[in-house]
Amino acid sequence: MPETAREDLALYFQRNGERLARLYDARARMPFCWPGLLFPQAWFLYRKMYLWAALVSAGPLLLGYIPKLAFLEWGTSLIGAVGLRLYFSHAEATIARVRAAARDEDEARALIARAGGVSWAGAGFGAAFVFAAFVLTLKAPHALGL
Repeated sequence: MPETAREDLALYFQRNGERLARLYDARARMPFCWPGLLFPQAWFLYRKMYLWAALVSAGPLLLGYIPKLAFLEWGTSLIGAVGLRLYFSHAEATIARVRAAARDEDEARALIARAGGVSWAGAGFGAAFVFAAFVLTLKAPHALGL
């Protein structure tokens, strides 16, 4: 891998960059992403992957309304298990998009750093979402009179 690409990834990863760079190098045998499996909404929001967070949040609800696809509801939560592979693809695509749009090296590096990293607010919102869904699940039988 060219040195510039390695530097771009390190700049994008920021938090736990060294560990993520090692995993990126060994992506042929990608490890299981436990945080992504157990808390997919929070993990995707923490890694600023908003579209994937929306998919694992709304996917089961939407699939539940389609009788022939209802069996796929549980499968959307398994998307988080391959979260690192998705994260690395997301990082590569974002870096390529930033490099194509940037006017110079300084602007590119600044945009890559801003696009990458983590979002603690996103993680908090994701955790709150999971907690609210859990509480509503506990309340649902009572509310329905079951």
